Amino acid sequence: MKTLKIAMMALGTGAVLLALAVAPETVALASTTASVPSTHVASDAPITAGPSRSECLTPNFADSGLAALQAAVTSFDTLTNSTVTCVSAYLNSAATWADWVSPWITNPTYGYTSWVAEEPQSRQLILQVDLIPSGLANVSDPSVWEQSCAAGEFDFHATALGTNLVAAGLQNSVIRLGAEMNGTWEADFMGTTPQEQSLWATCLPTR
Repeated sequence: MKTLKIAMMALGTGAVLLALAVAPETVALASTTASVPSTHVASDAPITAGPSRSECLTPNFADSGLAALQAAVTSFDTLTNSTVTCVSAYLNSAATWADWVSPWITNPTYGYTSWVAEEPQSRQLILQVDLIPSGLANVSDPSVWEQSCAAGEFDFHATALGTNLVAAGLQNSVIRLGAEMNGTWEADFMGTTPQEQSLWATCLPTR
């Protein structure tokens, strides 16, 4: 099937894209709520399939950089008596394909790559990604872009995103693809007709 799944399968060693890993043993499916804590206890073992994290946090802090990110995580740990090993972020602000394939989170300035690099075997990111950049959004007729997506015309962009995440050291990240796609506020709004929604679903991987 000519969908973004084709691109996912061509990402390269260790890449996790659209919730499908090249190496199956590293798959960890994302929850629809990124900051909901799990009762699973963290360990020193490498990230594996299943809930290998203890707590997942969507931090809200004004500054940027590793120090600010770590301060937000430490504050949450202190308040909740927990240990955060998973941080979530939203990559839905990309206006163009160039921004989409090289998301802001891969820039060391923001501290996320450094935070993961400090403990790469246990720390992980969950990244919310729209199917398309905001420049292609068409709420009144999403089938315009959905037809291209379903035909596989966006596959090479997905491959580029996976390659860039791996290069940034974020190969164990989990992608929440098309979150809140039923809302008109999202760039990849799925539409209201059965035809539009079927095209949208064709863009997604089957596993």
